[in-house]
Amino acid sequence: MALNKACIQNNEAIGLLTTGRLENAVLKWREALAIIQKAVDSSQAPSECPADTLVTSPIEGLHDEHHIISMFDKVFALADTSTKQDENLLAALLLYNIAVAYSLQRKECSAASRVFNLYRLSLQILRDSDLMWQSNTSLLLMALYNNIAHMAFCVHETAYAVYALEELTLLLMDESVKANLTSNAENFEFFYRNTLVLASRVGIATSPAA
Repeated sequence: MALNKACIQNNEAIGLLTTGRLENAVLKWREALAIIQKAVDSSQAPSECPADTLVTSPIEGLHDEHHIISMFDKVFALADTSTKQDENLLAALLLYNIAVAYSLQRKECSAASRVFNLYRLSLQILRDSDLMWQSNTSLLLMALYNNIAHMAFCVHETAYAVYALEELTLLLMDESVKANLTSNAENFEFFYRNTLVLASRVGIATSPAA
């Protein structure tokens, strides 16, 4: 199936990322996106490649005086079996992975606009496809909201950072989300700490753990 090839391309890109070959990884992810677009245009059925593994990049994420909170620098690997997934979810996930690679590749605010827009596009795909608040998108949503807030100050989008913080906080407070992330306690704590840091800087009172 064509979309399974996109899943394979994604995992090959992660292999390149973990060895520091960021530009080659981005090219692989772009190829995967092209496969998805072709499959959608030809009305092919969704592939069987749910996101089930987070891979940490060996390259340190961007964190300087312009970035109030830490970047979530993990990317999503894909399985090629299990339940079927929507091609829109796969596209959103690939855009997120590309944005992370760009962030690691260009560690300065001058490159933030492209990264910021990629995160926003990924989020928009989830929203337009009615994939928000589904159990299999919770971790991707948290990563998107965290990294949108991370990048927002570089592009002078404080209001968007606040929006992302509020949405991340809602996810962290949701009991069903917590139940689905029992195996991701470390990531949950990472996002929680970032909401506290950002809230203290922009003057928002929030307590996800309450």
